[in-house]
Amino acid sequence: MIELRRVRSSPSWSFVPTWFMNLGARIDVLSSALPSWPMADRKLIIVRFIGATPSTAYCNVCRLAFRTKQELLQDADKAKAQLQSEFEQHECRPEESAVNDALTQIQT
Repeated sequence: MIELRRVRSSPSWSFVPTWFMNLGARIDVLSSALPSWPMADRKLIIVRFIGATPSTAYCNVCRLAFRTKQELLQDADKAKAQLQSEFEQHECRPEESAVNDALTQIQT
């Protein structure tokens, strides 16, 4: 028999299986037991130049794009340093399509 618990989540009431309610705690316990894996080595990929100056680059892991500031386009070294600095400061987040694909797999 499946135990159901009454949950107030919105203006209407709904019933949710108890095992689903406890799922978050189980995931926390499992994830703390797993070793922490290092994140994939990410690299800044320069994809566009204006003359010898890099103007556009992206992260090869999360595909976030970085663009050189207008005032730095005359100095290639400063432009590269600016792109590298922004790249090092960013946090990789999964692409929207990857999140949607994972949610689709869970729901089916």
